[in-house]
Amino acid sequence: MSEKIKILIVDDNKFFRSGLRMSIEQEENFEIVAEAPDGDIAVKKVLELEPDVVLMDLNMPYMDGIAATKEIVRRAPNCKVIILTAINERIEAMDAVRIGSSGYMYKDAISESYLINGINAVVRGGVIIDSDIMDFMRDELKENRQAEYASNLDDLLESELQLLRMIGIGMDNKEIGQRLQIANKTVSNRLSNLYNKLVVSNRVEAAKYALRSGLIGLFDETLEDDKNK
Repeated sequence: MSEKIKILIVDDNKFFRSGLRMSIEQEENFEIVAEAPDGDIAVKKVLELEPDVVLMDLNMPYMDGIAATKEIVRRAPNCKVIILTAINERIEAMDAVRIGSSGYMYKDAISESYLINGINAVVRGGVIIDSDIMDFMRDELKENRQAEYASNLDDLLESELQLLRMIGIGMDNKEIGQRLQIANKTVSNRLSNLYNKLVVSNRVEAAKYALRSGLIGLFDETLEDDKNK
């Protein structure tokens, strides 16, 4: 018989802990080694009992799940932490993943089979993430990246922003020159200076920059209006 997977349940709601215990104890290869009502006790139990997996709530007294997860990851790196979260705690769940938890699940959506499969997955080195939270993380990452790109536009002159918008909507050097009423050589020089400021190598990368920063979509309609004047 293979060695059992040792599990610590951490939640300040004793009824929720009891429900998890009942589900988990039906599995022959799982063993509940302890329960903890807060993060502080959880860290002490991890160091004392060396569980393989911790099922961690987020909002608890004394030490919350984020702080406890950080301590466990630092002091017991072989222990896997799965966050059990409520829907309104997605930001905190993202923080927990960033500091090293092996996954997170919605409490209201946990079925017995999903929980069992999740525990087995993280023990094998995998990660278990609810699809809704994954979508939320993708959206957050997209917004953060866009904000990062957009902040770098603050150093550009209005004329350089205008040039970047034109690149973003696919205008070539000749079209840009005609629009701005400048020579092709001047367009090339201005593009070179713009690339240096953005730390990009060519017009394709500059166009991508305009898109990622949110510059295109906000101003391209205005440019089209200008064309028709």
